[in-house]
Amino acid sequence: MSRRRLRVAGIDPSLTGTGVAVLTQGPEIVSEVLVRSRGRRTDTWPQRVGRVVSVAEQVSEQVQQTDLVVMEAPSYGHALEPGFYDRAMLTCAIAERLASPWLMVPPTVVKKWATGDGAAGKALVTARIRRFLPDAELKTSDVADAAAMALIGLSRLGGIEVVSKVRARLVDALQWPDPMSEALVGGEEPK
Repeated sequence: MSRRRLRVAGIDPSLTGTGVAVLTQGPEIVSEVLVRSRGRRTDTWPQRVGRVVSVAEQVSEQVQQTDLVVMEAPSYGHALEPGFYDRAMLTCAIAERLASPWLMVPPTVVKKWATGDGAAGKALVTARIRRFLPDAELKTSDVADAAAMALIGLSRLGGIEVVSKVRARLVDALQWPDPMSEALVGGEEPK
């Protein structure tokens, strides 16, 4: 009997384009999707909440049957920017719908894991993630960021080998879900 391969999803939440990448060990790309959405600053609260719910539902459909979901946490350094609270609301709405265990990773950790620089730009992150996933399309930086988060998850679960001590320390320092908890894939450890 063959075992199902480990699957980890990465999500880069955004109101305009949420990047989603699902990877399996190797690493190999299973899927990469950009969930687009449009809104206006003049939208009413019911319109804003409806938009958030719609994006959250579409994203959660993309990450079904994964062993772990790694999502970019809100960047609190941007708390005064328009849309910050809507993005934070989106992050929570996605997390609430996930059937798999999940964790949040600060944006600076994602960048540092991918490039060695916590302030790296999106183009550099995308270029470095292409080295890990040469067969992936990575059409947008949002999808590349999502792939970076999935790679972080795979590295924790043993789906890829991470040689860099800096990367290993970054991964170990995150608040991982308890692998023995009932939340982990029906109470079972990843296969």
